[in-house]
Amino acid sequence: NARLQVEHPVTEESTDLDLVKMQLEVARGGKLEGEPQAIRGNAIEIRLNAEDPEKDFAPSPGRIELLRLPTGAGIRVDTGVEQGDSIPSEFDSMIAKIIAPGRDRNEGLSRVRRALSEQAVVIRGGTTNRAFLLDLLGLPAVVEGTADVGWLDREPPSKWDLHRPHGNL
Repeated sequence: NARLQVEHPVTEESTDLDLVKMQLEVARGGKLEGEPQAIRGNAIEIRLNAEDPEKDFAPSPGRIELLRLPTGAGIRVDTGVEQGDSIPSEFDSMIAKIIAPGRDRNEGLSRVRRALSEQAVVIRGGTTNRAFLLDLLGLPAVVEGTADVGWLDREPPSKWDLHRPHGNL
Protein backbone atom coordinates (compact mmCIF):
# COMPACT_ATOMS: atom_id res chain seq x y z
CA ASN A 1 0.00 0.00 0.00
CA ALA A 2 1.66 3.21 -1.14
CA ARG A 3 -0.56 5.37 1.06
CA LEU A 4 0.99 6.46 4.33
CA GLN A 5 -1.22 5.23 7.15
CA VAL A 6 -2.33 7.68 9.84
CA GLU A 7 -0.80 5.36 12.46
CA HIS A 8 2.66 5.58 10.86
CA PRO A 9 4.19 7.31 13.93
CA VAL A 10 3.81 4.05 15.87
CA THR A 11 5.96 2.27 13.29
CA GLU A 12 8.44 5.14 13.19
CA GLU A 13 8.82 5.20 16.97
CA SER A 14 9.17 1.40 17.15
CA THR A 15 11.81 1.16 14.41
CA ASP A 16 13.64 4.53 14.22
CA LEU A 17 12.59 4.75 10.56
CA ASP A 18 11.36 7.94 8.91
CA LEU A 19 8.56 6.55 6.73
CA VAL A 20 7.75 9.92 5.14
CA LYS A 21 11.38 10.36 4.05
CA MET A 22 11.43 6.79 2.73
CA GLN A 23 8.18 7.29 0.83
CA LEU A 24 9.53 10.44 -0.81
CA GLU A 25 12.74 8.64 -1.74
CA VAL A 26 10.78 5.86 -3.46
CA ALA A 27 8.62 8.46 -5.25
CA ARG A 28 11.83 9.98 -6.64
CA GLY A 29 12.71 6.57 -8.12
CA GLY A 30 14.87 5.35 -5.26
CA LYS A 31 14.78 1.85 -3.86
CA LEU A 32 14.53 0.53 -0.35
CA GLU A 33 17.54 -1.64 0.31
CA GLY A 34 18.77 -3.79 3.15
CA GLU A 35 17.02 -5.88 5.70
CA PRO A 36 13.78 -4.72 7.31
CA GLN A 37 14.38 -2.74 10.49
CA ALA A 38 13.84 -4.72 13.68
CA ILE A 39 10.97 -3.62 15.88
CA ARG A 40 12.07 -2.58 19.33
CA GLY A 41 9.74 -2.02 22.22
CA ASN A 42 6.23 -0.69 21.82
CA ALA A 43 4.53 2.58 20.97
CA ILE A 44 1.07 3.85 21.85
CA GLU A 45 -0.79 6.49 19.82
CA ILE A 46 -3.88 8.33 20.94
CA ARG A 47 -5.91 10.93 19.09
CA LEU A 48 -7.03 13.95 21.03
CA ASN A 49 -10.18 15.11 19.25
CA ALA A 50 -12.68 17.93 19.55
CA GLU A 51 -15.56 15.53 19.98
CA ASP A 52 -18.05 14.62 22.67
CA PRO A 53 -17.94 10.96 23.74
CA GLU A 54 -21.16 11.51 25.70
CA LYS A 55 -22.93 12.37 22.43
CA ASP A 56 -21.76 9.37 20.40
CA PHE A 57 -18.45 11.11 19.60
CA ALA A 58 -20.16 13.93 17.70
CA PRO A 59 -17.85 16.73 16.60
CA SER A 60 -17.61 19.42 19.25
CA PRO A 61 -16.28 22.40 17.31
CA GLY A 62 -15.20 25.78 18.55
CA ARG A 63 -12.26 28.14 18.93
CA ILE A 64 -9.17 26.82 20.71
CA GLU A 65 -8.82 29.19 23.67
CA LEU A 66 -5.97 27.27 25.35
CA LEU A 67 -3.61 24.73 23.84
CA ARG A 68 -0.88 23.26 26.02
CA LEU A 69 0.36 20.07 24.42
CA PRO A 70 2.59 17.61 26.28
CA THR A 71 6.35 17.62 25.98
CA GLY A 72 9.19 15.67 27.48
CA ALA A 73 11.27 12.61 26.90
CA GLY A 74 9.54 9.86 25.02
CA ILE A 75 6.63 11.99 23.80
CA ARG A 76 5.90 12.86 20.19
CA VAL A 77 3.04 15.20 19.27
CA ASP A 78 1.81 15.56 15.70
CA THR A 79 -0.60 18.46 15.26
CA GLY A 80 -1.72 20.98 12.71
CA VAL A 81 -3.50 23.44 15.00
CA GLU A 82 -2.49 26.15 17.41
CA GLN A 83 -4.10 28.30 20.04
CA GLY A 84 -6.60 30.66 18.41
CA ASP A 85 -7.52 28.27 15.59
CA SER A 86 -11.08 27.10 15.14
CA ILE A 87 -12.08 23.46 14.93
CA PRO A 88 -14.84 23.27 12.29
CA SER A 89 -17.68 20.76 12.45
CA GLU A 90 -17.39 19.91 8.75
CA PHE A 91 -13.87 18.42 8.83
CA ASP A 92 -11.62 16.20 10.91
CA SER A 93 -11.92 17.08 14.58
CA MET A 94 -8.42 15.89 15.49
CA ILE A 95 -6.42 18.30 17.62
CA ALA A 96 -3.30 16.17 17.97
CA LYS A 97 -1.87 12.69 17.87
CA ILE A 98 0.15 11.91 20.98
CA ILE A 99 2.64 9.08 20.54
CA ALA A 100 4.62 7.49 23.35
CA PRO A 101 7.22 4.80 22.75
CA GLY A 102 8.43 2.51 25.50
CA ARG A 103 10.60 -0.52 26.09
CA ASP A 104 7.31 -2.42 26.49
CA ARG A 105 3.56 -1.79 26.43
CA ASN A 106 3.42 -0.76 30.09
CA GLU A 107 6.06 1.91 29.65
CA GLY A 108 4.34 3.25 26.51
CA LEU A 109 0.99 3.35 28.32
CA SER A 110 2.51 5.06 31.35
CA ARG A 111 4.11 7.73 29.16
CA VAL A 112 0.97 8.41 27.12
CA ARG A 113 -1.15 8.62 30.30
CA ARG A 114 1.29 11.14 31.79
CA ALA A 115 1.33 13.13 28.55
CA LEU A 116 -2.45 13.21 28.34
CA SER A 117 -2.70 14.23 32.00
CA GLU A 118 -0.25 17.11 31.45
CA GLN A 119 -1.91 18.56 28.34
CA ALA A 120 -4.68 21.13 28.41
CA VAL A 121 -7.07 22.18 25.67
CA VAL A 122 -10.00 24.54 26.11
CA ILE A 123 -12.40 24.88 23.21
CA ARG A 124 -14.92 27.71 23.41
CA GLY A 125 -18.29 26.13 22.77
CA GLY A 126 -16.82 22.63 22.52
CA THR A 127 -15.11 19.83 24.38
CA THR A 128 -12.52 17.12 23.83
CA ASN A 129 -12.30 13.37 24.29
CA ARG A 130 -9.52 13.73 26.92
CA ALA A 131 -11.48 12.29 29.88
CA PHE A 132 -12.65 9.39 27.71
CA LEU A 133 -9.06 8.63 26.66
CA LEU A 134 -7.79 8.73 30.24
CA ASP A 135 -10.53 6.29 31.25
CA LEU A 136 -9.84 4.06 28.25
CA LEU A 137 -6.10 3.87 28.96
CA GLY A 138 -6.79 2.44 32.41
CA LEU A 139 -9.15 -0.35 31.39
CA PRO A 140 -7.86 -3.94 31.69
CA ALA A 141 -8.52 -4.82 28.03
CA VAL A 142 -6.42 -1.84 26.90
CA VAL A 143 -3.68 -2.34 29.50
CA GLU A 144 -3.43 -6.05 28.66
CA GLY A 145 -3.69 -5.47 24.91
CA THR A 146 -6.72 -7.71 24.43
CA ALA A 147 -9.04 -5.04 22.98
CA ASP A 148 -9.73 -5.46 19.25
CA VAL A 149 -11.48 -3.29 16.66
CA GLY A 150 -14.93 -4.45 17.81
CA TRP A 151 -14.21 -4.19 21.52
CA LEU A 152 -15.64 -0.70 22.03
CA ASP A 153 -18.93 -1.76 20.42
CA ARG A 154 -19.12 -4.70 22.83
CA GLU A 155 -17.91 -2.72 25.85
CA PRO A 156 -19.27 0.83 25.50
CA PRO A 157 -18.36 3.45 28.12
CA SER A 158 -21.73 2.99 29.82
CA LYS A 159 -20.46 -0.45 30.99
CA TRP A 160 -17.16 0.85 32.40
CA ASP A 161 -16.67 0.83 36.15
CA LEU A 162 -14.71 4.06 36.68
CA HIS A 163 -13.56 5.61 39.90
CA ARG A 164 -10.95 8.14 38.72
CA PRO A 165 -11.82 11.84 38.73
CA HIS A 166 -10.23 14.04 36.07
CA GLY A 167 -11.20 17.25 34.37
CA ASN A 168 -11.94 17.70 30.71
CA LEU A 169 -9.07 20.04 29.82
